[in-house]
Amino acid sequence: MTKQIAGPIAFVLGGGGVRGGYQAGMIRALLERGVRPDLVVGTSVGAIQGALLAADPTPAVAARMGEFWHQALRRGVLRPGAVRAVRSLRTGQLALGSGEPLRQLLVEYLGDGCFEELAVPLQTCAASIERATARYFQHGPLIPAVMASCAMPGLLPAYRIGDEHFVDGGVVEEVPIARAVGLGARTVLVLRAERPERRARRERRLRVPRWPWQVDRMSFELSRRHHLGVELERRPEGVSVHEVDAGFLAALDESRVTVTAVRISAFAAGKFDRFFDLCDQNRDDAVAETDLLALGARIAEACGARAGSLGHQRLEEAFTAFWLRLRAAAGLEEIEAKSLRREDFRRSLARLSENRAAYDQNVHPLIASLTAAADENADEVLSPAEVSSLLRALGVAEGDADRFVLLLDTYNNGELTLEELDEAFCHFFTDAEPGPVGNLILGGGPAG
Repeated sequence: MTKQIAGPIAFVLGGGGVRGGYQAGMIRALLERGVRPDLVVGTSVGAIQGALLAADPTPAVAARMGEFWHQALRRGVLRPGAVRAVRSLRTGQLALGSGEPLRQLLVEYLGDGCFEELAVPLQTCAASIERATARYFQHGPLIPAVMASCAMPGLLPAYRIGDEHFVDGGVVEEVPIARAVGLGARTVLVLRAERPERRARRERRLRVPRWPWQVDRMSFELSRRHHLGVELERRPEGVSVHEVDAGFLAALDESRVTVTAVRISAFAAGKFDRFFDLCDQNRDDAVAETDLLALGARIAEACGARAGSLGHQRLEEAFTAFWLRLRAAAGLEEIEAKSLRREDFRRSLARLSENRAAYDQNVHPLIASLTAAADENADEVLSPAEVSSLLRALGVAEGDADRFVLLLDTYNNGELTLEELDEAFCHFFTDAEPGPVGNLILGGGPAG
């Protein structure tokens, strides 16, 4: 049973670069609960999700979104690569990448579709350079409108439509709430491409730039936060605005039932098996507490934490707590079994991470201890070398770890935040289908 939500309902899809795949899970959860949009407004990569959703507003669209982002990551659509980046600096190009790979991928998924053919009304936002304002597209071919909305400054070149050039809609409207309200929405559901607790970390006080390339990012953040505040303050009486997260989805459900069986997709089962193989330190096809403690010691050593040190002790405590959760999920609290076979381990892990709320409660404490161990100076920023060392301790081959780090650096600034690494691990444990790069974190490196 799901509580009724006052209509018309608008889904507002914000940006997030390669993390756009995160919205697919939120969209699927809403649609499975019977919450269907009467209007979709998308900006930046939210325009991609919006076009796919408006064409097929059913739970099945989430799998299609996952496939899109899986292909985008394989082909480096939003990742120019080191060679192209160096070439752009040498030749004076204004963008690190070309928009052509993205356009080709959009053709595969959107074809020659038009706004008028969609099942649900859609508007996409782009920033007009010549007019210095936001422009909303709602008529004609989909692909030019989506390309204009996704033209991230510095990454992709400005997209030309007629006599105008457009860049990423997130520059002027990160979450176009006012637009949705102006079109008649009484309930606005905001889907941003990141988890709320990660967003809270990103919204912490800005730091004064230390390097020239950080100046533009800081300026953009100042503008973004100002415009978002204005958007929220303009909310008229009678209109409700909700940011969709695990808590909001739980509030929609009037009754909860105990889950006795968890469906595990073939894709998720493969990931859980890789995690089992990592944890099975003595290779006896079973995981016991001693295996997890041995893995913790290996990670501590890789991160420079000596045996008996505080960092080592914290990892040991985290792995012990995780073992108790695995046992409880498998129903072993009352029996003497000292280890979990592969199938039991897989089912236990599926229960502990069946949704993002469960993951945050059961698995994230362990992951937080891993990332904290790698962050030796506690500044919430890791060097690529530190992340690569952690991944190698987790069984990832050196070359694959280095390639994964390049994909993981979503800000393209040569350093990685705990936010980025946390998000990757979350996707690994919770995603049922391919999509975001986190699914590759223990999978031997990017495919393709």
